[in-house]
Amino acid sequence: MADKKIHYKKVAASEDFRKLLKEKRRFIVPMTIFFFLFYFSLPVATSYFTFLNTPAIGAITWAWLFSLTQFVMTWVFLTGLLSALIIVSLSPSIWDPSGAAIFTGEPLIPLSNPGIISIPLGFIAAYLGTIFSSEKADEDTFTEIQVKAHTGMHMDTD
Repeated sequence: MADKKIHYKKVAASEDFRKLLKEKRRFIVPMTIFFFLFYFSLPVATSYFTFLNTPAIGAITWAWLFSLTQFVMTWVFLTGLLSALIIVSLSPSIWDPSGAAIFTGEPLIPLSNPGIISIPLGFIAAYLGTIFSSEKADEDTFTEIQVKAHTGMHMDTD
């Protein structure tokens, strides 16, 4: 690919980029609100109301069903996190027969790019890093990174 200068501020100001961010927020914001409402509604509802004490299926109350769904949700999240750590630690990114990676040996999981699992962990670490960072914000760098992250414009497509 030719060395082409990308004007990130121009891309960030474009209508297509703004539409992309708007569509992304239309998904993320409601899902985040749902998660927090779902997560905190059980302790609030069982502490202050009695409607969850009514039977749902035989002697099983709505409180038990609600607790079961939260239990399943928690284990799904935990399983995703732990599986990502395991897959990355057993992948060619860590193990390589030629010694080009951290450890020498055959990887147990042949994924050359386990990013499909480890990327969510990266987002969490990036978020926490920005929250706890004492560095001053650089608006130009932020704009460039935002455009790159959402469009992939920095990627070589040879």
